[in-house]
Amino acid sequence: MRRASAPLALRWVAFVALSAGCAGSVANAPNSTGLSKWTSRAIPEARGDFQTPPDGKRAAIRYRGWTTRDFNFRTYAYDDPRAEPPVERVTLPTAVTGDPRKGRALFLSRDKGPCTGCHLVPGDEVWPAGSVGPDQSTIGDRKLPDQYLYQLIWDARVFFPNTSMPPWGTIGFLSSEEIVHLVAYLQTLTGPVPPEKDPDRNPFTRRKPLGFGDNLDPTNNPAALLTESAEALWTARGPMAKACADCHEGGVARAMRGVATRYPKFVKTY
Repeated sequence: MRRASAPLALRWVAFVALSAGCAGSVANAPNSTGLSKWTSRAIPEARGDFQTPPDGKRAAIRYRGWTTRDFNFRTYAYDDPRAEPPVERVTLPTAVTGDPRKGRALFLSRDKGPCTGCHLVPGDEVWPAGSVGPDQSTIGDRKLPDQYLYQLIWDARVFFPNTSMPPWGTIGFLSSEEIVHLVAYLQTLTGPVPPEKDPDRNPFTRRKPLGFGDNLDPTNNPAALLTESAEALWTARGPMAKACADCHEGGVARAMRGVATRYPKFVKTY
């Protein structure tokens, strides 16, 4: 029988040691019996809570104005086996007169998106100030026909087959009348655009976000609240009369910069 190679033998020893360590850690796990349970302060819509209506079918609690079912247009559910709705060509209705004020309200309505999540428009009070889609601050200067803008909002796939913008009219999310009002509002957006008072509204001058996600949200990760005590613990000496600062110079911000992208490391690294 051929003798195992040295690397293979070492890996086997490491596996046995890790197995023993895991078993020991389970046996020595802290007992949390009797401790009060942490309760999230997030609202039910953000927690993804479910409710059971009279018909007995569980339904997710959604934000006001949003249906409990997916859109007919598959924006997020890429594994949805349903076919996409066919591209739809429409004609601007003439029986409705567009109201720019109603159009602006729809553009900013959080029950309808809002459109500003992707498109920037003037207004110090406008938020979010999206930069995913084209800046619409001066779209009126382009003198685009109303029919073109109406079709673009109803189903942009007519002009741009690979667009990421959902066909708002085709899926029934916006009515014909609502799109007419949106077109009227967009046609009022002309230059020159006044200087921005808030640099965070301009995609070219806004500060780069330092980070976001569930791990930084105290309502999802209560450990995030403990980060404020890191500075004091950084220089506190432990049982061996050593502190983190003794080996890691420059303070927490400098010494730990990028640590989240470097760890965890696998056993073979060592």
